[in-house]
Amino acid sequence: MLRSIIRKASCALLSLTLVSGIAASHGYASTETGKPVIEWSHQYGAEDRFASGQNITSTSDEGYIVTGSIADKDSGITKANILKLNSSGELQWAQKYQHNNIRTTQFDQTIETKDGGYLSIGSVLNENGRYGILLIKLSALGAVEWNKEYDYGFNTYSLSIAETKDNNFVMTGRSFGWSGIQYTYVLKINPGGQEIWLKMLKFSDEQNFEDIIATPDGGSIAVGSQNDRYFNDPNLGVVISKLNANGDQVWTRKLSAAPSLRMGLSISSSGDGGYVIYGEDSADNLYLTRIDASGKVLWDKEFNQPFGQSYFNKVFPTNEGYALFSEFEKRSTNDKERKYELSVIDNNGELSSQNEFTVKDFSYLKGLTASPDGGYVLLGGVSDANNYYMQVTKLAGPNNQPGECTLDRISFTDSGKKIAAGEHTQAAVNAHYSDGSIEALKDSVSFTSEDENTATVDSKGVITGIRPGITIIHAVYQGHSAQLQIEVTKPGSENPEPVEGTFYLDSEEYSLTEGTSIDTVAYFKDKDGKINDVTKQSIFTSDNPSVVDYDKDGNINGIRAGITYITAEYQGKSYRVFVQVVRASVPN
Repeated sequence: MLRSIIRKASCALLSLTLVSGIAASHGYASTETGKPVIEWSHQYGAEDRFASGQNITSTSDEGYIVTGSIADKDSGITKANILKLNSSGELQWAQKYQHNNIRTTQFDQTIETKDGGYLSIGSVLNENGRYGILLIKLSALGAVEWNKEYDYGFNTYSLSIAETKDNNFVMTGRSFGWSGIQYTYVLKINPGGQEIWLKMLKFSDEQNFEDIIATPDGGSIAVGSQNDRYFNDPNLGVVISKLNANGDQVWTRKLSAAPSLRMGLSISSSGDGGYVIYGEDSADNLYLTRIDASGKVLWDKEFNQPFGQSYFNKVFPTNEGYALFSEFEKRSTNDKERKYELSVIDNNGELSSQNEFTVKDFSYLKGLTASPDGGYVLLGGVSDANNYYMQVTKLAGPNNQPGECTLDRISFTDSGKKIAAGEHTQAAVNAHYSDGSIEALKDSVSFTSEDENTATVDSKGVITGIRPGITIIHAVYQGHSAQLQIEVTKPGSENPEPVEGTFYLDSEEYSLTEGTSIDTVAYFKDKDGKINDVTKQSIFTSDNPSVVDYDKDGNINGIRAGITYITAEYQGKSYRVFVQVVRASVPN
């Protein structure tokens, strides 16, 4: 699923190039040269051919949750694709979701919930021919816990969701209906998806909310736009509405930019108890508006948007003020280059710096989130002649500037191999570095086999099956080691016909602490109902040996904190389960 762009161990910077100077104090700049620094960059979904990203959000474990979709051009089916990444951008799990076998399932946003799970919000065409809200609740491991549709008799498109102080959720978006009966809405639900209340609000002929944020008092603030039926009254414009925990309006503010039509697109916390609203108008001007908790406008700033330049409609608070990102194409006589620009606005709403940069392989910028170290994480699209897929790039924060690269670990590219006696197979080993880069190791790796009567391995990593059985191949490089389980079968029996019966493990889910081990037991229930312990005859593999691996006795070993899957195989049957490794507790 994941393909790393960074392949060199030298920790060289990627193609993120400064065009104009950036102050060294900003989180996205190198402290020595003033140049932006890419900490890591990964691509996802290349094997799916048509994978796109929609939104990325930071999570409490310093990782990220990505909302996207995968399209199958042959069948015409589009599935939602939710990815959980760790702090280095490595994939922890993916949930590819198709709702009720409909042709298109897509989500706009996924947020982390206070119970450690996730909630994704989108829209779905229901059986009544209307678009309604669709939610799915995921566990911490990405399993679907519940899904729910909401149909209120008019088209509703969900765009934004937030968890409130009372552990419930508020959501909003666009809605469409006949002229004179069109409303905007805010829906509140409980943790199980049941409706608490629905507020249908009307300020003018047409109105829509685009974003919503929870407030410290248990309420929420939604921001959007209002206009008359024919879009010719510029005095309407932006609408900002504060609701209490019961959905009652506390206050509503309206902003206009006559003679242009003004739109409110997002709201963010200003970090001091107030809020910052981002907006645009029909003349391609940008607006940043800072309000206090009572809705009083502290300042309202207008910025000219250069022709052909598109801004990402989210504001990020920084130590210096606020950050905005944009993208555009810079054309020369024979070529064009996609550029990105980071604009920093000070706390008084004045522009303090603008800096251009490029990101290798990005075709467009789709999502952004702040990282815990003061940097930023960019979600983009990558395309070539035959497909498109996602790329996530991390810009280093001020306290996490890349230095000398160190080798973190090595791993085999396969979690396990099966060969027949007399056959050969090549083992491949990757090096994983501290900057998130991955490099294929070609030389200087030492290989050994635990049981050379079962399989041998030469100095180049070529494994030869000797006789049926199971053994472990060990690789050592610069003091780091990795293990690969090898099953050798009888010639001609590599793909045995599945036997009749049920194969399963002693648990549907395993959890252990770093540095500990637990045993697994594999069972086979034959057609007559007899249950046999087949642990010794089963093959166990881990999707991510850097999180958990297996020893030759079938014990799970917790290597480091993380989430992965394990698969057990027996007589042509397989059983797959979740495994979670948690950090060891630290004494007070």
